Amino acid sequence: MIMNHKLYIIVALLITTISSCKHKEKLYIVDSFPVEETLTGEVISSFNSDIGILGIKQAGEYVICDMWKQDYFFNVYDAENRLAGKLCMKGNGPDEFLAPAYYGQYDSECVWILERARELFFKVNLHKSLAQGKTVIEERFNLSKYPGLQSRNLFYINDELFFGTNDNTSCATFTLNPKTSEIKFNPHVLDFPISSVTHQISQSMATLKPDRKLVATSFFYLPQIDIYSSEGKRLKTIFYKKVVEPATLDVFQGLQDYYIQVFSTDEYIYALYTEPLDYETIGHYIQVFDWDGNPVASLNVGPTTDFYVTRNNKKLVALDFNAETDNVKSYDISFLN
Repeated sequence: MIMNHKLYIIVALLITTISSCKHKEKLYIVDSFPVEETLTGEVISSFNSDIGILGIKQAGEYVICDMWKQDYFFNVYDAENRLAGKLCMKGNGPDEFLAPAYYGQYDSECVWILERARELFFKVNLHKSLAQGKTVIEERFNLSKYPGLQSRNLFYINDELFFGTNDNTSCATFTLNPKTSEIKFNPHVLDFPISSVTHQISQSMATLKPDRKLVATSFFYLPQIDIYSSEGKRLKTIFYKKVVEPATLDVFQGLQDYYIQVFSTDEYIYALYTEPLDYETIGHYIQVFDWDGNPVASLNVGPTTDFYVTRNNKKLVALDFNAETDNVKSYDISFLN
């Protein structure tokens, strides 16, 4: 069995301390993983008939796909990968959308949708929407009344707490109390230099633990993952192989992509890591960590741009939106459980 390798592989987990202008924190450097496997995917052919899938996320027993050049922003598929309905019609009318984003938060038959262009945050009843053939909105929050806040990666924690990323300047994470309008920004563990490219180099993705107690963020241009409490306290910062100071990034010399997507279950954080193998080839790896930040596995998969893990934690479903056919594949990861 693959998991027996854990008995023989020693994981190097180094701890270093780096000072910044404002604070001094421990940074954890992961050099290797106790399990390193190359996986072979099985094509999910039912997605071949749908052209223009840009992203893929789970929502309970359903799968939600971001769609390109269609009348609706999202296609919804059932457990058998059959088209069950559509969400978020394009347009300027009531309950129509210009730029919605679904970040994977599903609670009690509902999904949370951030309408970035209009600065609105919606709770959408997915089951009622599929049954009625229209997007059924149960709650909406107007984010435009909070000056300086341009939300992305936004999550509902409770009626008095949202967690998100501010898509402005250095893209700091924040917590918001929508009842009192109190906003608290979380400083980065390493300072980003303020310049014309600060916003570009500080881009990140985020994932909410299903129990809504923790959040993990990963950076596109840094080999860095941060773990926060949902109240905004940073609990751990992990770097893969090396610490990269934001001040050393040079957009004119070219930026290396590191983590391009992140997903989580109650057990694990899954981060999609890319690494140039040669001049033309990019390696794609799903790095797995537990919620204490300990490395669990590195899974070498085929070209991948988005992914999710099934609710039983046995399958990893990956999308390559650059592929003309066979763009969605399933990988067996039951050995991790």
